[in-house]
Amino acid sequence: MVITYDHKVVEKKWQDRWEKEETYKTSASKGKKRYVLDMFPYPSGASMHVGHLEGYVGTDIISRYLRMKGFNILHPMGWDAFGLPAENFAIKTGVHPDKETHKNIEIFKRQLIASGLSYDWDKEIDTSSPEFYKWTQWLFIKLFEKGLAYKKKSPVNWCPKDETVLANEQVEDGKCERCDTPVIKKDLDQWFFKITDYADRLISGLDGIDWLEEVKTQQKNWIGRKKSKKGTTYHIHDWLISRQRYWGCPIPMIYCEHCAKLQGETLQSGWYPVPEDQLPVLLPTDVDFQPHGESPIARSVSFQKDVVCPTCGKVAKREVDTMDTYVDSSWYFLRFCDPKNTKEFASKDKIIPVDDYVGGGHVVQHLLFARFFWKVLFDLGYINKKYGDEPFLKLRAPGWILGPDSRKMSKRWGNVVTPDDIIPKFGADTLRVYEMFMGPFDIMKPWSITGVEGAHRFLGRVWRLFLNFQHGSSLSTAKAGSSDEPITKDDSLMFSNSVVMAKMNKTIKKVGEDVENYKFNTAISSIMEFVNVLTNRKQPTANDCLVVLAKLLAPFAPHMMEEVWHEVLGNKESIHLSKWPEFDSKYLIEDEVMIAVQINGKLRGQIRVKNEELIDKNKIIQLAKSDEKVAKWLQGGTIRKEVFVPSKLVNFVI
Repeated sequence: MVITYDHKVVEKKWQDRWEKEETYKTSASKGKKRYVLDMFPYPSGASMHVGHLEGYVGTDIISRYLRMKGFNILHPMGWDAFGLPAENFAIKTGVHPDKETHKNIEIFKRQLIASGLSYDWDKEIDTSSPEFYKWTQWLFIKLFEKGLAYKKKSPVNWCPKDETVLANEQVEDGKCERCDTPVIKKDLDQWFFKITDYADRLISGLDGIDWLEEVKTQQKNWIGRKKSKKGTTYHIHDWLISRQRYWGCPIPMIYCEHCAKLQGETLQSGWYPVPEDQLPVLLPTDVDFQPHGESPIARSVSFQKDVVCPTCGKVAKREVDTMDTYVDSSWYFLRFCDPKNTKEFASKDKIIPVDDYVGGGHVVQHLLFARFFWKVLFDLGYINKKYGDEPFLKLRAPGWILGPDSRKMSKRWGNVVTPDDIIPKFGADTLRVYEMFMGPFDIMKPWSITGVEGAHRFLGRVWRLFLNFQHGSSLSTAKAGSSDEPITKDDSLMFSNSVVMAKMNKTIKKVGEDVENYKFNTAISSIMEFVNVLTNRKQPTANDCLVVLAKLLAPFAPHMMEEVWHEVLGNKESIHLSKWPEFDSKYLIEDEVMIAVQINGKLRGQIRVKNEELIDKNKIIQLAKSDEKVAKWLQGGTIRKEVFVPSKLVNFVI
C-alpha cells in the first residue's frame, strides 16, 4: 500500500479485478433473493451527466449492502435503445441509428464501470437487438390472441415536424414534447393495446405496494375513474402503440387482401400474426429514414420480399409501422431475470418482481404500461401466482441534480457536469460520496464543486487513518485473519475508551437503517462522526474498529475500501462479499444522561447522571446543588420547593 492515494491506479486495479473474478455475478443459489433495478437509460447524447448517476449510485449502495447481508442480488443494467432522437440524428446526418446508438452505449457503459457500479454485465440487454425484440414481437402476438391488441381508425396526435403519431402522454400543452412543434389531429389506422380492460385493477393494485402516495395519486389521476348515477367513467384511453418511424420494433402482423375480402372489409379483417417460428421480423436496412408521412419501412423493398399469408398462402404484406418504445420498457425488467433464454421471453421459475425500483422521468406512463403488461402475463399464466400481479414492490425517485447555477442541467445553459469532468480529477469514490451526501435522496439539489472537494478531503482523512494504523499502530500485529469475526469480550480490552465502542455500534445500526431507507446522506454523516472519534483518539486505533469502518464505507467508496481491506487489513476475499457488521445492543444504551436544572422554571445548568443513578432523587438533587453554575444562582436564596422529574429535570423554587 502506497503512502499517497492514487485514485486512478487503485480504481482501475479493482475494476479490472472485479470483472476478472466476476465479483458481482448473480448467484444461482436458492438463498434470499433481492431484485434491485434502475430504470434503464436511453443512450441519447454523447455522455451521461452526474444527475443520471445519482439513482445508479443509490441502487448500487443498496445492492452492495444487501450482498454483505447475505442476499442473492439481481442488479442488472441494459439499454432502452430504440427511439426518436437517434432516428432524427440519422435524418440530419445520414448516420444509421444503430451506429449512433451503440456508439453512445459504449460511452455510457464506460462511465458506469468507471463509477464503480456493481452491475452483473452478463445480464446486459439491448432493446434494439433482434434477440430482445423477438420477444417484444412475441408479446404483441400474445396480446393480439387475447383480444388486447386491435386496429382502428382514430384521430391521432400528429407532429408535422417529426411526421409521426404521438401518444396523448407525449403531448404537452398542445405541443410535441420532443420538439415543441404544435400538434395537429389526423385520422389514421392505428394499433392499440386495450389497457382500459385493466383500469380497475391498475387502481386497486396500488394498495399493496410501497410507493410514495404522490406517485400512487398520479397513477389514479391518469386512470381518472369517476362514479356518477349514470355509470362509471374513465379518463384513460386504450394505448396507441403504432409509430410511423423506422427505429423501433416492427409490429409482427401480416395483411392479406384476399382473406380480407372473404371476411368482409373491416379494419380487423385480413390481419394475422407472423408465425412464431418466423420471429423476429427484422428491421430492414434499405431505408433512407426521411419522413414522408408514413413509416420509412414502407419504402423498403426487402421488407416485403416473399411475404405470404399464414392462412391462405397468397402474397401478402407486412405491417410497416413500428411499436412505441414504451412497449420495450414495459417488459424489459422481466427479460433481466433470464436474458440468455432462446426458447421463451423468460422462464416462469426465474421471473421475480422488482423489490427496489429507482428512477424518474416519464414515470406515470411507464409505470402504468409496465404494470399492465405484468398483469396480462400474470393472467396468461406466465408469472408464478405467489408473486401477485404487481411488478414493482418498492419505488423511489431521486431528486434532480441541478447545475452549479441552480438551473436544470442543459447544453443550452452550458451547465452540464458529467462523470468525465469529475472522476479523472477526484476519483469515482469521491463522486459517489458527494452525490449521496448532497442532501436527501429524493429532493432537488444544486451541484457544488466545493462539496466535491469536501468529500475528497473526507476520504483523504479516512485513507490517513488506515495508513497511520499500518505504519504507526502498536496494535498492527493484531490478526487480520480474524477481521470477519464479531468482537468478543476479550477483544474489547483493545479499546481504552467505551465511547469508541458505543459510537461504533451506534454507527453500525444507524448506517444499516439509513441505507435501507434511502437516507444515504445521514448514513455518511454518521460514518463521518465515527471517523472523527477514531481520528481524535489519543490511543492507537484498533484493528476491529477499522474493519467495521471499512465495511460501513464499502458500499459508498468501494475502491478505497477494497484497497485497505486487502493491503492494510490483510484479507484475501473481496470486502464486498464479506459479512456486514452486527451491532451489540448493550452498547446502544447511553451510559449517561443530561439532566436539566432549572431555578424558578429557568434553565440555569445541566448535569451528567449515570444510568444507574437516574432514579436516585437525593443523589441527583445533591449533584444539581453542587454544580458550579447552579450554585451561583442558589447563593443567598432559600429553596422553598424541589421538583424532580426522573430522567429529565430538577427545578428549584426559591
